[in-house]
Amino acid sequence: MVLHNGSHFTIPNIKRGRAGPYSCAASNSVGASEAAIIFVDVQYEPEVWSGSSSPYKVREGDTAILACTVIDANPNAIITWIWVKTDSPNYVLHNGHNYTIPSIQRGRSGSYSCTASNSVGTSEPATVYLDIQFQPSIEERDALVVNENEKVVLTRRIYSNPLSNVSWYDESQLLKSEIAVTTTNLIIEKARCTDTKNFTIIASNTLQSNVRSFVELIVNCRPIPDVKNVTLWVSDGISLAFSTKIIAYPKPRFTLMFENRTELNGIEDRFAVNAANHFTLYFYKTTIDQIDYGTYYLHINNTFGEAIVYVYILQPGENYFTFVCISC
Repeated sequence: MVLHNGSHFTIPNIKRGRAGPYSCAASNSVGASEAAIIFVDVQYEPEVWSGSSSPYKVREGDTAILACTVIDANPNAIITWIWVKTDSPNYVLHNGHNYTIPSIQRGRSGSYSCTASNSVGTSEPATVYLDIQFQPSIEERDALVVNENEKVVLTRRIYSNPLSNVSWYDESQLLKSEIAVTTTNLIIEKARCTDTKNFTIIASNTLQSNVRSFVELIVNCRPIPDVKNVTLWVSDGISLAFSTKIIAYPKPRFTLMFENRTELNGIEDRFAVNAANHFTLYFYKTTIDQIDYGTYYLHINNTFGEAIVYVYILQPGENYFTFVCISC
């Protein structure tokens, strides 16, 4: 096939497919010359391909190997490789067709690209997204302190890849479940004194199940005793003992007063802390005397309020209602 008639054959914007031998010949009225053969070597920059699937998933702590391959290049005798992270294109990470990252950490997630260069130029980059997967961890925070009747929003961030499913528990009671979240919260519309407790968050993903964390809520509240009245029939000369349980925060103060508003001599007490907002008051006396019978006022208070427990110490057979009426 004749390509051109003329002493010069110009091929603009030549492509690699035009490489090969070309011949020219001249002729006159006498005859044609022997052909002169010229081999055209079309040189071009490399083409590269990433041999790693994208996204390339690897577990945190494992070794990641990113591979890059030259598909075509001319010349291909001397190839220079460059690996960069696409968000820091001026920082060369590695020179070589394979880039190995031992004990990889989650901060290395992102897009990586490789290029190859020869004497003609540099290839277009081949890019692979490195997806570093890790088990859940749950944000830790100090206890949240609120006042009674306030709205409460307990919030925690969940760090994991892939995303975690999250559940909230009050002891064994499931309160809430969420799927594939980065942030989780539990809302209490009106906090009560009994809401002072540790709630449990459980997070799970495909790498690790049942990662737990406690979320502490403290509700400021006035003292709430378990009883408002205590009635004891005790014989003269017998020992006395009684107790009352209290819910309150912060820790309450207390005073046991006789009906004439004086402290009773001889009655000992013990204050037990059962939990952050659960307390028990114990009172006891080895021997009851005649002067010990009557009405007592147990004053319990903190900065948020006060409660009174009425304690009636009666002789056996004494009518409770008559005694109370006389005391009034």
